Amino acid sequence: MIFFIIFILLPSLILGLKCLINKGETNNRSIFSKFNLVLLFILIGVFLSTFILSKFNLYWSGYRSTSIIFICLTFTLIIFYLAYPIEKQNTFIVLLVYLSTFIFSGTAIFLSWEIYEDYEKQLFYIDNKYRLEETDRGIMRLARLPKLFVKNGVFERCYILDTVYDNPNNSYPAEFYIPKEKVINVKINEVDKHTVAVIIFHTSDTNRVRKNPIEFRVKL
Repeated sequence: MIFFIIFILLPSLILGLKCLINKGETNNRSIFSKFNLVLLFILIGVFLSTFILSKFNLYWSGYRSTSIIFICLTFTLIIFYLAYPIEKQNTFIVLLVYLSTFIFSGTAIFLSWEIYEDYEKQLFYIDNKYRLEETDRGIMRLARLPKLFVKNGVFERCYILDTVYDNPNNSYPAEFYIPKEKVINVKINEVDKHTVAVIIFHTSDTNRVRKNPIEFRVKL
């Protein structure tokens, strides 16, 4: 993402500011082009805010929100570059922008497909306040327990399931994993104001339903 910020967002921000400063160029742009320029600035601000918010364990609320923001920003950038006379710029900048945009547009298309295709596989539970979601993705990434997202307005916080309730000193090893296909049901109960219980009902290796579900206690 650092590469994306340096070689895509910053050049786009500079070109966008040049459009605003050059009143003659701005006046010659269509209403759609002006709207695209405003949307571009908004999405750049929102995308950059995700990095700042993540330092405080805050994320924009919603399933795969960061990926969706990235996808929207990428396609907005493509429209912007198609509308902006970038060929007037330095040849190196033109090649860099087009090459980088091509690479990240491919990434955006792949993410769009993944979000649609893996929605049922990655989402364990969702309601108006809580979402249990598998966040470790990719071919080389090991599967992990899903993470709990607690919504609060337009933001949400992320919490890790690592300690079993019936034995607080017994933390699951990093490689422990419950496949989504073995999950029968998930319940999330509020124990008190700062604690929730995440209860996962799942089958055993012999495909029999476990009598005792696994319960995690999460401190909010």
